[in-house]
Amino acid sequence: MTRDDDRFWRAAGTMYVNADDPAVLVPKRVGLGWTVNLANRRLLAGCAVVLVLGAAAGVVLALG
Repeated sequence: MTRDDDRFWRAAGTMYVNADDPAVLVPKRVGLGWTVNLANRRLLAGCAVVLVLGAAAGVVLALG
């Protein structure tokens, strides 16, 4: 498996999606920097936690 495989890059090579790659951050295909692996379970779980905490804070503020 190579991260440069076209199968794993979407939206003109700007989004990396590979559920078999354990890395959360991968080097960008073009240019400098990093991008996230949008199929990584840890990333998805982290996003879900942030959304739930944000919604809970909104409810608390609305009721308080």
